[in-house]
Amino acid sequence: MPAGLDPLPEEKDLRAEVTGRIAGSGRAISSQDTWLTVGDPAFHLPRQGWKIHLSARPTTLLETVRRMLPAVLATPCHFKIIRSGRRLRSLNSSTTHPGSIGKAVTVYAAPEHVAGLAHRLADDLAGLEGPRIRSDRRVRPDSPVYYRYGPFGSSYAVDENGDLELVVTAPDGTTRQGAADDSYWQPDWAADPLTGEIASNEGTEGNAAPVVVLGGRYQVERGLTRNGKGWVYRAIDTTEDRPVIVKEARAYVDEDSHGRDSRMRLRNERYVLELLREVDGVPRVIDHFCHDDQEYLAITDMGAPPLGRDVGDNGLYTADPAPRGRSLRALATALLELLDEVHQRGVLVRDLNPNNIVLDDATGRPCLVDFEISHAEDPHLYGWTPGYSPPEQERNDLPTAEADYFSLGATLFYAATGLGPTWLVDDPHNHDVPVLRKKCDTLAQHLVPLIEAARSASAKPMHASFCQGLSGIGASLARAARDLGEDGHLTLVRDAALACEDLAPRMYALTQCCGLAGIGEFFLDLTQSTGDRAHLRQAERVADLVLVRAGGTADAPVFPDTTGRESSGGWSTGTAGILSFLRRLRTLTRRACGWIHRPPPTTVRRSGQRRRAGRVAPAGRSDGHRGNAGLPVAERGWSVSGRGCAVALRCRRRGGRRRRDSRFSGTGRRACRGRSPRAGRRVAGRSIRRSAEPRR
Repeated sequence: MPAGLDPLPEEKDLRAEVTGRIAGSGRAISSQDTWLTVGDPAFHLPRQGWKIHLSARPTTLLETVRRMLPAVLATPCHFKIIRSGRRLRSLNSSTTHPGSIGKAVTVYAAPEHVAGLAHRLADDLAGLEGPRIRSDRRVRPDSPVYYRYGPFGSSYAVDENGDLELVVTAPDGTTRQGAADDSYWQPDWAADPLTGEIASNEGTEGNAAPVVVLGGRYQVERGLTRNGKGWVYRAIDTTEDRPVIVKEARAYVDEDSHGRDSRMRLRNERYVLELLREVDGVPRVIDHFCHDDQEYLAITDMGAPPLGRDVGDNGLYTADPAPRGRSLRALATALLELLDEVHQRGVLVRDLNPNNIVLDDATGRPCLVDFEISHAEDPHLYGWTPGYSPPEQERNDLPTAEADYFSLGATLFYAATGLGPTWLVDDPHNHDVPVLRKKCDTLAQHLVPLIEAARSASAKPMHASFCQGLSGIGASLARAARDLGEDGHLTLVRDAALACEDLAPRMYALTQCCGLAGIGEFFLDLTQSTGDRAHLRQAERVADLVLVRAGGTADAPVFPDTTGRESSGGWSTGTAGILSFLRRLRTLTRRACGWIHRPPPTTVRRSGQRRRAGRVAPAGRSDGHRGNAGLPVAERGWSVSGRGCAVALRCRRRGGRRRRDSRFSGTGRRACRGRSPRAGRRVAGRSIRRSAEPRR
């Protein structure tokens, strides 16, 4: 924590402060989502009314609570306090709705107590600072106490679009929108509790919008964007009759651990733009001025459409030869040259994305805007855009030029596809290698005792499962070896695979979750990571176990789900996951062998019947088997060449005698005896015979 700033209070600090004051009063404190709520049993909470809000900064939250407790505890009321300084920092960020920013404390009092309580709180909190609460009216300028009319509980109605909206109810039964917005609103049926004024909505409809002039010079034409830190306006500079952009920064919004808020970001942008004043393709600073505690920066208008909107309106950028103005090569070249010029002047952009690239109205040339978190001098300002900023920027590592090139690549990806980059936490394709390697080491530590447990005499099949045991951890480490080159744990993973192979015949479920398909997926991951066909053979043996326990027929097997009694289509606990494993096994076996055996139509023997097979049941079967409807047996991978996925209990003719495949004479067949999902039926007995021989 920098010198001069108080540490952020934790929930325990706030709870201790309140608990000590309410002891013996009958009031109770509880935690609800973001809030610590204190209820007064002597107060009946109305449905709606005038509520009081106290604004605070994260570092002044505890002092605010200390000062306000005497007044609120002396008044019948309920109140709630945000649970920690860290949560308040998040609430006061620009990503929060503007109507919610600053509301560290909310007090619900009876109408006759609102005015007196508001004035006393204003006296007690005088001199403290916090973000301005835009939805409320301020009690007085030197105190962060505000009030507004709104619902006290969750009162909703369906709007004209069919959505639920928070509402307040007028005396005649009609409703008005009750959610806080970026401006103050007073209902015409409720007098202001502090001034006695009655709001009048007469004569407001049809009136022209008032002319807004900022800094006595910049006449606002329209707002471009709005968020918690303020507006970005397109305006006319009345002194020189030229278009300009005016950016607003509100006090104590986006405040960081150094006490720097959105106003500091605006000052940083001005500083950076002064460094880049000789670079074509970036704005020029025109003016920087203040109004109350807000600051404004006026810069040149670089163009109307941002790249994000341009792609939506005019189509994608493509490889040459491309239509006029849609060349991806030309866009990439222009942006790279502009980025290089910025870097040459000691500036790192750090927020390059399609919304911060605008196209010149006359030439279509791309220009860079929004340099609020750009870096020229330490300490840097924290900020990042999901999908367009690299993981190290999200972690608040030191700024680098490489981060800008990452953002450039992500932006060009959007220009070429119209899709924002996918951003998943800890996805290896985010290139967050250090974090993933650390987590791989942690997984490996858990793997050692699991292997020992799986080899013990008391080992359970679940030790090998994907969701709770060796297969899931082993698959993660195998994929880390493939995707990250992190192969230091492969020896351990191979030991896990051997343990899983030993436990597989005892695994009753066939599914991905807690079943054989999950173990098979682990073997396939290990095959792809190592190139060792031994692991492919392990997966084939798992497939044999899956098929020997299936119901149905050879060409239309029915796979039981985790209940063991029914078949369902789910992925983790049903047929879809099993078919996913078998299809993946077929693909990898094809690659390993180079060809697939396509036998003539098979003969299926069951209960003395003989019929031609070769296609599964239609997609509309009621037994839940849908995944490969209409595909021949060979296409489903049941008859793959070599030691591929064979039909369970496959029989072969040798010397005029029918003999069971030796692969099913061992542990797997014995373990399966009497364990069919259909009661009273022996899977490995002689009651069912399946043949994959050519029809003679």
